Amino acid sequence: MLLDTQNFNFSQELAQEKQKMEQDLATLDKDEQATVRQTVEYAELTDIPKTALRKGATIPNFSLPNHEGKQVAIRDLYQKKPLVITFYRGQWCPFCSLQLRSLQQHLSQIENAPALLVAISAQTPDYTLSTKEKFNLGFEVLSDKNAEVAHLFGIRYKIPNYLYEVYKKFGIDLELYNGTTPDVVALPASATYIVDTKGKIIFDFVAIHDYDKLDPKIVVDFLKKQANF
Repeated sequence: MLLDTQNFNFSQELAQEKQKMEQDLATLDKDEQATVRQTVEYAELTDIPKTALRKGATIPNFSLPNHEGKQVAIRDLYQKKPLVITFYRGQWCPFCSLQLRSLQQHLSQIENAPALLVAISAQTPDYTLSTKEKFNLGFEVLSDKNAEVAHLFGIRYKIPNYLYEVYKKFGIDLELYNGTTPDVVALPASATYIVDTKGKIIFDFVAIHDYDKLDPKIVVDFLKKQANF
């Protein structure tokens, strides 16, 4: 089933999804709620705000498989046009799903800027294909096993055992989605970059909480301003 990527309001639906998350948490017992609070604290204690690549840095050179298993060289993309790179946790993440849908909604504006768009997650190529088809995405979606490229960007965090079990309790099997074993499960932080045709970062957004997502309208506005210089 394809989901509508045109007729929805990103900010409103993001707020609704946050409210739903709070409602779901309220159904847990006290011990489970305490564990969830640990996951929030864990995110806040990571070094990602310090280690993440920022504006002015040059992104690493890498290639990753797309939904068809074809290797895509990032340099081949940004040498053509400025490139928007967004990292997401997976199709199982409702906040990530909203952002992907909204990026698709704004794709024509991004391409007319002109720029290219690519999304990266730690999911296997099979689940990358599923994501692309589910949301009818018209841009490249790449598979970053073990979040190795996310690590190069300084935004990878490994999942501790207690957090892995929390995800499983909510029906999220990261071992299945990412094709790894529980002891090496890692995810990227929520991040969006815009790089110029030399691979230099000209815009960055990095968040430690998974529910903090960049509104694609900000990406479009930035690209338009750059085009006018």
